[in-house]
Amino acid sequence: MQETSPPFVNLWYQALTWACKRYTYVAFFDGEAMPSYPYGTFPKLLLAGNQPLFSAAEPDIFAKLKQHTQEGKYIAGYLSYDIKNQVEKLNTSLPNEHHFPESLFFEAELAIRCQHEALEITHPASDSILEAIKSTSLGEKSQGSLLNNILQRTNKLRYIQQVEEIKRRIEEGDVYELNYCMQWEATAEHFSPIFTYIRLRELAAMPFAAFYKLDQHYILSASPERFLKLEGNTIISQPIKGTASRGENTEQDSQKKRALHQSEKERAEHMMIVDLMRNDLTRTAQLGSITVEELFGIYTFPAVHQMISTITALKANDQKASEVLKYAFPMGSMTGAPKIMAMQIIDQMEDQRRGPFSGSIGYLSPEGDFDFNVLIRSIFFNAINNKVSWFAGGAITYDSDPEEEYQEALLKTKSIRETLGLPPA
Repeated sequence: MQETSPPFVNLWYQALTWACKRYTYVAFFDGEAMPSYPYGTFPKLLLAGNQPLFSAAEPDIFAKLKQHTQEGKYIAGYLSYDIKNQVEKLNTSLPNEHHFPESLFFEAELAIRCQHEALEITHPASDSILEAIKSTSLGEKSQGSLLNNILQRTNKLRYIQQVEEIKRRIEEGDVYELNYCMQWEATAEHFSPIFTYIRLRELAAMPFAAFYKLDQHYILSASPERFLKLEGNTIISQPIKGTASRGENTEQDSQKKRALHQSEKERAEHMMIVDLMRNDLTRTAQLGSITVEELFGIYTFPAVHQMISTITALKANDQKASEVLKYAFPMGSMTGAPKIMAMQIIDQMEDQRRGPFSGSIGYLSPEGDFDFNVLIRSIFFNAINNKVSWFAGGAITYDSDPEEEYQEALLKTKSIRETLGLPPA
């Protein structure tokens, strides 16, 4: 059924508020429409349910997902970065201080789509649900949570020292490129996940934005990056590597875009990840079908310009959707090259376990398609211990300048810090 209620944006967030009060698991896909973005953005889609498909502690999440995936039903899911240990023979020595599950997929009992500023509700009680949503109050917007005990786990001096060490490892031939990240965390008082997400969404309208409730854990994502999409028999990957700040006026903004597009360093970093992604896709694609449709594309977002490429392939007939996900995970843009060695060095050098950061949120459609983002530019909230955390980092190559890399990482936290009421880094 359909119903329009202006202003629509309020009704859309009322639906999120209503669902979070009634369901244990809610996946809210909220992509900003970008007509020029190849293969589209996340749809406006809300999925909710009360039962996970399988335990988050399963030794092979992808095998379980393969068993449960069936056409005709929506399945929503989340993968932490640490699922890499199930894909390759890897381990993580750092403790799980986030206390997020490593994975969680659920079958949607309720699906709500936004189509032309109307809610399309798939549920036997769609009429009563719509009325309940329309009567749900968003309440007064809070003044923001109060953050205490703010900790930057990797300070600037250590970050620069670690970048120098990574460059030494590159010079010795261990890796060509490595994604190195740092974490901030704090204790929150009066934290409202929904209002915080709305604020983040206002500041950073991104094509792969999402809100995910996993019982007492919340992911608030303003992601600009798609990990993988399966559309019919076509696999689409759109890695990001290369970031520039926005200019203060139109002329300066154009200059920054040109500089990013022409940067030999950024192109070299980006090309390594494109090649890595092409290699990952060979495991599930038809022979000879992998194509780079766009290379070094520059796309503009509220706070930054990004270099993005689009890679496509045709899925091999004997491969399932879950296998396409498995053999490309985790995404090369958040690891480095060669991929396995890069992940081993990341575990040695970073000062925290990544957990949900640089993992992925997505859904599988009733038609058997899927779409998953990259969990960057995101806020993670644990309502059990009131811990808030966020991360940033970047790709380190032989030509990297440690100070510039540190400043680029801070730039990526700009919208998050503003959302949380923190001063610029």
